[in-house]
Amino acid sequence: MASTRNNNTLENYKLQQHQIERQRDWIMDQTSRVNQMSAYPCYGMNNPSMPSTLLCNNPVEVESFLFGISANNFVNPVPVPTYQPKPLANVKLFDKVPLYIPKQQFVYNQRPSMYN
Repeated sequence: MASTRNNNTLENYKLQQHQIERQRDWIMDQTSRVNQMSAYPCYGMNNPSMPSTLLCNNPVEVESFLFGISANNFVNPVPVPTYQPKPLANVKLFDKVPLYIPKQQFVYNQRPSMYN
């Protein structure tokens, strides 16, 4: 009785491969990690994590230059890359309320204390 379970059938193999493929697609889905409408936030929020390809047109060249890769290559020197930023919009979720600071009032003819 070599193969009495459904573990070795062709349909079961196809089902397992389909499950593995769906799990891989779920884990490697780019839309779950990177917003399709990326923008810089205005006041009140922290900057989100963005991949370098959204911030710059040549991120690999800039990062290689900053890390000093090929800095000592005297045979074929690498030129200094120019930074080519991508324009990103700013997102404003709410209007900023102006801050009103009241004028300080001083009261005279009081006893002196260490807190005055």
